[in-house]
Amino acid sequence: MGNVAIHLYDMTDVGFVKLYKQNPPSPDRLPTGAVGAYETSTAAQIVAAVRNVAKGDQIKVMRIVAHGNSGTFYFPHLRNYDKCSQTYGDIPKSKLWAPLARLELHGCGLASETSVLRPGADPASVSIDDLIPGTFTGDANGYGLWLLRRIASLFNVPTTAAVNAQAVSALNWGYEGRTVTVLPNGKFMLQDENTRTWDVAAQERAADAYMYRIKNNYIYKGQYEAAVRQLRDLIKVFPNTKTAAWARDNLTVKAMEAIDDAAMKPDR
Repeated sequence: MGNVAIHLYDMTDVGFVKLYKQNPPSPDRLPTGAVGAYETSTAAQIVAAVRNVAKGDQIKVMRIVAHGNSGTFYFPHLRNYDKCSQTYGDIPKSKLWAPLARLELHGCGLASETSVLRPGADPASVSIDDLIPGTFTGDANGYGLWLLRRIASLFNVPTTAAVNAQAVSALNWGYEGRTVTVLPNGKFMLQDENTRTWDVAAQERAADAYMYRIKNNYIYKGQYEAAVRQLRDLIKVFPNTKTAAWARDNLTVKAMEAIDDAAMKPDR
């Protein structure tokens, strides 16, 4: 028995169907299967499809992809707190989860306490101009936290969703901005990009931002030894990123000087 990842997505949305035809990347480099669901699909049919795709293996990561908003998820039988189907509880009962498994909900503003859409915007046809920032204060009565606690309890694994609007593509599955992870017991963690250690895309963005600061605050000011020390810190904080791999190969003053010489330097 091995570990696998499962992608669940809303097949009523043409964009998601096109996305899965592009073979999106596997989380944690796991063998990955996909399950499409329609509005007319029953929760029992979806669970049966998940079990069939897992093929006797255990699920380490499950991603569910659909449109969303504050406390609202447009995936069959997970629409809101009151409409989450108890049938999804058959997944943990069937012992489909691997140790340290996680559930990722990819939809706009699911964890937010307020809408991430301007008044009057159509959730099924959203433009960038329709989006506004979400909010999360940890209010126990917040719509987002209510939904996440319900889903985490049903699926019985740590469940993560974003505070703000999100975008997914065939190559990008990292969360943008802050996320909330809720444990099955209801406890939650508010996280930003550099604290989601399992979110590869977010870690890469945070490492790139760290490197940008090192260049501007140290390298381009001729403080090469300090830059090397900062790179050592970058490696400790983001050890599994491409930026850290580059830093390990360039921990010398000479390498910092070369970067400085190659750049368009501001006046010193």
